[in-house]
Amino acid sequence: MANLGQHEFYEYWILEVGPIWVRSEPCHEKGERVGHEKQGTYVASARRVGNWVELVGRYRDADNRPCGGWMMVDGRDKGLGLLLRRLDGAEAVAAKLQQVKRDALADALSPANQERYDVRAEIEAARAGGDSDSDDDADELRAGLGGFAPDAWARRPILFVGGLHRSGTTIFTSLLNESPLVAGFRDTDAPEDEGQHLQDVVPTDESFGGVGRFALEESFHWTEDTARPEPRASAPKLLEAWDAHWTSGLPAKKRRARVPVLLEKSPANLVHLRWLRAAFGARARFVVMARHPLAVAFATRKWCYKRIADAEPTDEPPPPLRDCLANWVEAMELFTADDELLGRPTRVVRLDEFREDPRAAVAAVEAACLGGASLRVPLAAYEKVSKRDADEVYRAQWRDWPWEDHEARIPGRVAENVRDRPRDDDDEGCADDDDAPPAPAPATSSRRAAASQLPLKEADWEEICWLQDEIGASTIIAEFGDAFEKFGFPCWPHPGEDG
Repeated sequence: MANLGQHEFYEYWILEVGPIWVRSEPCHEKGERVGHEKQGTYVASARRVGNWVELVGRYRDADNRPCGGWMMVDGRDKGLGLLLRRLDGAEAVAAKLQQVKRDALADALSPANQERYDVRAEIEAARAGGDSDSDDDADELRAGLGGFAPDAWARRPILFVGGLHRSGTTIFTSLLNESPLVAGFRDTDAPEDEGQHLQDVVPTDESFGGVGRFALEESFHWTEDTARPEPRASAPKLLEAWDAHWTSGLPAKKRRARVPVLLEKSPANLVHLRWLRAAFGARARFVVMARHPLAVAFATRKWCYKRIADAEPTDEPPPPLRDCLANWVEAMELFTADDELLGRPTRVVRLDEFREDPRAAVAAVEAACLGGASLRVPLAAYEKVSKRDADEVYRAQWRDWPWEDHEARIPGRVAENVRDRPRDDDDEGCADDDDAPPAPAPATSSRRAAASQLPLKEADWEEICWLQDEIGASTIIAEFGDAFEKFGFPCWPHPGEDG
């Protein structure tokens, strides 16, 4: 709705269960059906004739041409939430809608509402009113999130998935995304469809060291006491940023069912549990993917090597093994303490156990996080989960890892012609407002930042080799062995232990 100017404007939240027919003319006898609206939909009109309001350009006639339509407002306003406000055009409508939703979120986060939050009841309430049993095809059962009234927008559970990079968060969320009752991010063009890259409200982990390092940055451990970003102020902005992506890719032809569970995945959720609970209240539910620390460390380095091989301009080598392992231990220490403080609401899913029996893993999440409500993940989706032992290649690397500390030679490449280019120090990853948290300086240097702004063909590449200190297996066992054991991942055997 653009360029509406000054109008007596009519706003509606449709509360009626079932379709509200839209006709070509403002009467039952002459008006042909050109479409319908459903429960929870927000509609607005600048023209009213009797008990009919005009909706412009939202429908198609019998020849599939765009057309307007008329929706009847019952004389008693039965089933319709009539607001009747004088507004100054489309911008005011959007602002009004935003404020209504934020007020609903603030009300949902009140202590009284938090105490009686029932996740299973919310799931069932969100599903009510749709004919979700009429078709088992997941895509056909999905619904647009914009079709929910403000109270539902503020109360549906959000399943936050976290875990160190390369721990299985992507394959787990991909499985849950197959559920007809889950709305997650897919085909967004963001790295791994992570929620952190689909918003500009709070900084991403890249501003705190990124892959293999983010948990080592003390300021990235966010809690209810974190002031920048402040959780309650950030929550509505994050929901608004994510809303469009939760609906992207969903077919518009059949938005019949309610999507009761929202899904967001970012590795750093692992160290943000208390912040997320403060931001979203009891609706925030948590799953953490866990994988053997040596597998995580070796897989992280492999991923970083690939980025270098793919000619990404960089003047940083991959993190040494000690950093990756220290990052794993610190992240698990922070997570365990935070989870304990919150009353242990998190379901930990080990990657090896998930691959062995994905149905059991999902059932455990349903029981721990969703009040036992079934997500109805299709059987075919479970069958796609590979049972391959993905850690075997890393156990072999561990067996070949030198026993003593050593210096490693790591090939790389940098962009030579941008060495002296000045760095752009503007904050990245934050909302563009006065309340936005200042992003820490990125972990990469000015030369990488400048190179990333150039097309690759314009950069003069220089092949280099880094010399990096690496700790040997003996040091790893002595320094990290007890911590690995503490979290249920004993150190793998190494030939050096036999002398």
